[in-house]
Amino acid sequence: MRRLNATLMMLLFVVLAACQPQPPRAAQEGYVVMFDGKPPLSTTAVYHQGVQIGEIVAARAGAGNLVELKVAVNSEFRNLMTEDAVFYPSAGHLEYDRLTPAGEPLADGAAVLGFPSKWSYTWYRLSTALSSRRAAEKARDLQAKLQWSEPVEVSLQ
Repeated sequence: MRRLNATLMMLLFVVLAACQPQPPRAAQEGYVVMFDGKPPLSTTAVYHQGVQIGEIVAARAGAGNLVELKVAVNSEFRNLMTEDAVFYPSAGHLEYDRLTPAGEPLADGAAVLGFPSKWSYTWYRLSTALSSRRAAEKARDLQAKLQWSEPVEVSLQ
């Protein structure tokens, strides 16, 4: 009888533990992708060369059309996240690319520059002569502007 009670108590404990609320997805580690305007996205998936590398876990907007997307990158692709990383919308999802072949690794929570379209990203690459530090600087400037506004959570759809 004691074994049955102990087994039932363990089962109850396991069920109750499974029912506990999980931490919000926005609390996960990730990177902050800064956009000057809401990117046209229809999914939270993040891709690089046809492979899903992560997902958007939170979005918020502030004054002046600033939009911040928190992107969680799968652990096997964390090495892609360097100071030359950029994102742009492509076919409804967020696409990762880099301005230069190498760069310093980014810490969790670092700001990354997002572009409203692939065309604007290509134009930026040509006009800045592949300067990754300028992109990282611009992302940090946009993030600082957003901190001074009253950000609100936004839907991606």
